[in-house]
Amino acid sequence: KKINFISNKTPSILLIHGWGSSHKIWRDCINSLSNKFNIFVIDLPGHGESINYLEASLESYIEILIKQKLPDRFSIIGWSVGGIIASYLAKKIPERVRNLILISTNLHFLKNKNWSKAMDPFIFENFMKSLNTTSCKTVLDKFRILQTIGVETSREDLYKTKSLSEQDDFSLSGLINILGWLKNY
Repeated sequence: KKINFISNKTPSILLIHGWGSSHKIWRDCINSLSNKFNIFVIDLPGHGESINYLEASLESYIEILIKQKLPDRFSIIGWSVGGIIASYLAKKIPERVRNLILISTNLHFLKNKNWSKAMDPFIFENFMKSLNTTSCKTVLDKFRILQTIGVETSREDLYKTKSLSEQDDFSLSGLINILGWLKNY
């Protein structure tokens, strides 16, 4: 989705949100950047304006993104899962991606023997299970708390994140779909 377009000569930025939010999470960034950049956003499958759309795999979603009406050259800012998607997109079309900026993004989403700085698989499985038995809002609140653990400004960050994503739309199937992608990353 094109948020604003200044000109073909103006640098462009694609913003990709994380799990359980939508492009609305970027509101403050869009306000700050839109007078100097062409801004493009996407909503992940099952999130925001893509609430009724699901995609079988991360790989197939990347292929779909490549076919979208994106500028010839652009920078990407990706947050968490959006950062994983941004990384794969940049790897797939490096000649088009000028800059890659990642926020709260890991090389792997889940801990493994070669990568210890990621989510514990046990916690991940509990998230998957709790989505089927607990309200989505409760699971998302717990997820947001996990995202801010160990950060000096955790209370402020949690408040800001919650306030920016209060009006986000997402589907249970969309949340589960994206988590399914992450089992392999």
